[in-house]
Amino acid sequence: MGSVQSALDILVHSSNTLFIRFGAVMVLALHAGFAFLEVGTIRQKNQVNALSKILSDLRLPQEEEYYGANLSIHQIGAVSQD
Repeated sequence: MGSVQSALDILVHSSNTLFIRFGAVMVLALHAGFAFLEVGTIRQKNQVNALSKILSDLRLPQEEEYYGANLSIHQIGAVSQD
């Protein structure tokens, strides 16, 4: 019975990971779609400014997540700060 339970736990964990990764891919696809929508509705001379704004909107939360997670790991002492 224990092997069935461990196999079920692995299946649940794997499906949860797949769902989260699929959601992340969908968010990136939405960013690309909104970028094309915004670039298509503005004048050509402003397209570079719009794309740089969209890329910065995508990059800043990723940096906050990385540095925030890195900071919290150091605060709880899970990683030595030597």
